[in-house]
Amino acid sequence: MYNTKYLISNFGLNTLRFDSSLSELDELWDSWNLRACLIISLSLQFCLLFAASLRKICKSNFIHLFIWLAYTLSNWIAAYGLGQTVRKPTRNLLDPNKSGDLYMFWAQFLLLHLAGPDSITTFSTGDSGVWLKSLTGLISQVLATIYSFILVAISRKDKLWFPTILVFGVGLIKSWERVIALLNAGFDQFGETLLPKPDPGCDYEEAVSTYSATRGVQVEMESHKKMASNYNNGQEILLGCDEKIDELKVLKSAHYFFEKFKILFTSSFLSYQTRETSRDYFLRCSNSTVAFRLIEYELSFLHDLMHTKMSVLQNMFGYILRIVCFSSVSVASVLFLLTDKRGYTGFDVGLTEALLLGTILFDVLSL
Repeated sequence: MYNTKYLISNFGLNTLRFDSSLSELDELWDSWNLRACLIISLSLQFCLLFAASLRKICKSNFIHLFIWLAYTLSNWIAAYGLGQTVRKPTRNLLDPNKSGDLYMFWAQFLLLHLAGPDSITTFSTGDSGVWLKSLTGLISQVLATIYSFILVAISRKDKLWFPTILVFGVGLIKSWERVIALLNAGFDQFGETLLPKPDPGCDYEEAVSTYSATRGVQVEMESHKKMASNYNNGQEILLGCDEKIDELKVLKSAHYFFEKFKILFTSSFLSYQTRETSRDYFLRCSNSTVAFRLIEYELSFLHDLMHTKMSVLQNMFGYILRIVCFSSVSVASVLFLLTDKRGYTGFDVGLTEALLLGTILFDVLSL
């Protein structure tokens, strides 16, 4: 009987200790899970920024596996962390001793991380067809962010309102860039954007000559001059193929050929002038290294078009967006440095400064 009571009492004490340990672990997890998500998300963004370019030049399966894991985890971690920024304010935002108003500010960086770095928007060609899914996810994340805005407005914590709005705008811009890049990389839209003006083909001159002979008009001379002019313009743009490798010349020639040959991915045909220009160029190449280097550059252009934000950023509007994003984050950083930080822990202040600095570095390194 005594042993039974002792066992029951000992079991009860062990249960209480176990429950107490679980409660402490739950509090520890609740305090650090969002901060851990921010640290991991920021680290993954840097990994993708530097490792994404290795996919073009490295055949190692380990490198490709690492990039795939970073790409997948970055989306999951950012989405999970953004959910935590919505859940936590309902528990801690009204407590003046907590960094509750920082949660709303942190949410904007997670929205920005969901947009991903400029160097990678998709891991494989099939990912480009999920632009509608990305758009739906973007809308849901924006709604979650707006909800956190409302919670902060209710609590009347408004020290970081303006910096938060600035970073929120940057997150929207970068998310929009990713959706448009995915849309442009989809094969249906990809074909529509690449198709050139209709080309009459190599038999057009002969057909016009026959027609003009029966009509007695001078259409033949006009068409001949027009076709010769187009061909000569292509020859003037295209630079020569020398035995000594001139990287700048090869790069310019590769870009010229890429702009002409990318219509092949739409199941279209090359024009007669493009085929002749390409054949003449490679026949003049006495150094095979130059020819292979040119093909390497062309494949690099194709990779950037399909898997990065190049199609969105390589224009005047894209440059303006870069300036707006960089300026907004810079102003937000200055405003945060000038903000009264009483009530914030030193770790939270350091983490926020790291997020701001990391965002600025992303824009600088992406140029």
